[in-house]
Amino acid sequence: MKKNNNFKKFLVAMAAALACSLGVTAINHAIQVVPIVDGYVAAVPDGSREGFKVDVQPYGFTAYTNTNGYYHLNNDDRISSKTIILKISKKGYLSRYVNGLKINSNTTIGTANDPVNLFAGDVNNDDTINMNDIVIMATAFNSTSTDSGFNDAADINSDKTVNMSDVVIAAKNFNKSSIDYGMPIIEGGSFIDPSLSPTPTNTPTNTPTNTPTPYVTTVASVPATATSLPLVDSRSLKSTTISFNSEEEITSGKNIVFCPTFQMAWDGLSGLVGDKLVLSGNPAPVEVLNRGFSMVNLLSQDSYLTKAGYGQNTVDAINKELKERFPEPPSLDLKLSPSDMIAYAYLYKTLSFAKTFDVMKNPLNFNGEGSNGAVKAFGINSYSKKFEDLKNQIKLFSYKSNDDFIIKLLGQSEKDEIILAKVPKDETLYKTYTSVMSRINSSTASYMDPRDSLMVPVLNFNIGHSYTQLEGRAILNPSASGYFISTAYQSIKFKLDETGAALASEAYIAAPISVYDPKNLVFDSPFMLIMKEKDAQNPYLMLWIDNTELLSAY
Repeated sequence: MKKNNNFKKFLVAMAAALACSLGVTAINHAIQVVPIVDGYVAAVPDGSREGFKVDVQPYGFTAYTNTNGYYHLNNDDRISSKTIILKISKKGYLSRYVNGLKINSNTTIGTANDPVNLFAGDVNNDDTINMNDIVIMATAFNSTSTDSGFNDAADINSDKTVNMSDVVIAAKNFNKSSIDYGMPIIEGGSFIDPSLSPTPTNTPTNTPTNTPTPYVTTVASVPATATSLPLVDSRSLKSTTISFNSEEEITSGKNIVFCPTFQMAWDGLSGLVGDKLVLSGNPAPVEVLNRGFSMVNLLSQDSYLTKAGYGQNTVDAINKELKERFPEPPSLDLKLSPSDMIAYAYLYKTLSFAKTFDVMKNPLNFNGEGSNGAVKAFGINSYSKKFEDLKNQIKLFSYKSNDDFIIKLLGQSEKDEIILAKVPKDETLYKTYTSVMSRINSSTASYMDPRDSLMVPVLNFNIGHSYTQLEGRAILNPSASGYFISTAYQSIKFKLDETGAALASEAYIAAPISVYDPKNLVFDSPFMLIMKEKDAQNPYLMLWIDNTELLSAY
């Protein structure tokens, strides 16, 4: 047989999508359908449902609820694929805002069994129920609808009389404001940015003036999804290193992103060739990749796909399995000849908090050794109204000072955990990881006190990276004679915000009666982020954050 001296192609194609937060999913349809918005509303505590105004801002059209609390906004192409604020209001009730909602499909906000609730008692319509409302009610007290001093907004129960029944209703909601509403039940649509919420005119009297005030606090779970940011070429990032090497050296001013999907694809190719790879020129990455990264108990089988083989049939099989196993997966767009080799790896993880954290109204000023600046953040304010809901989602380990501590953020998944470590850096990424895990394993978890605060910067990126030092290299293994690496590529999506993290809920530890120095757990300087399955020796994501390049600018 005549020997074919033409080089054959080999492509390493990789994708890693890791989601810990609220991401937005783009939905494409061949036929454009104009969506509708509908749902149900009910008052708290009186249970009334009729006459609530549902206003789509900034597009200026409305609907009103019927006796069952149902509203329906007719098809209107002004909101199709638009980002809106839905304001729900009624005289005498605390207005509610559903913010940053993209109407890209039929969207139901509030169901018959779980309607959108509005608190009664905001008589002066300033988005806060406080003494100003009680004073107005007192002015109209004992008046009826036929009296000149009657105020229908103060007649909360609509019995045509302002009396003690109305005061009792307002008292039950006293000191609540529009920022205290949780996330309603939403079917369809997607969230873009919850920071569109208006700031109430008056701050509740029990909010400390020396702590940041959240302007969106949600108490219902919202599934975490991968970021919808457009793909960015890593060459445009001046202060971030994408690495296949868990032992990447930590350099002052540089972020590091490590995810083992490239290693997984490399291992797939090695298996196809039947030996450790040998490349022409012996580039430095080959030694590291052939040394490998321990995958023992690293990933549950439902979270990843690896496949290596020959030709277009393998590409088609990869795309088929991606579509069957993962939500909104990537599509491997390659055309291969029957003799071409392909090795592929894909990882997808979502971790959602049972209760979403406070979104901070004020920016976090991040001070790294690289770029500094104001960034978005989430967490818990000291004396937060939501402390009882959120306290069990945080475990504190090895606290030495406000500049040296480790926390776990706990979510709904029993498999995974997310660790944030504001600690001194070690020589390499993995040595720092080992030090963090050693400190966790040698310490006892503690819990936040109501006087403590937590601020975590929002991370949001979608990066594509080509390992050019491997591309164009001939494979010298005898079993792969004539092959070369044409493409060595990895993409990593990641988002961490108030909705995403890993599992657990535990008991609250009361503070002793003594002088207390509140902990300020603020990630405002270099820190490490780790995502791993709980029983795994190694993580499936490691980040060292030393500048603002991967953080969400405020």
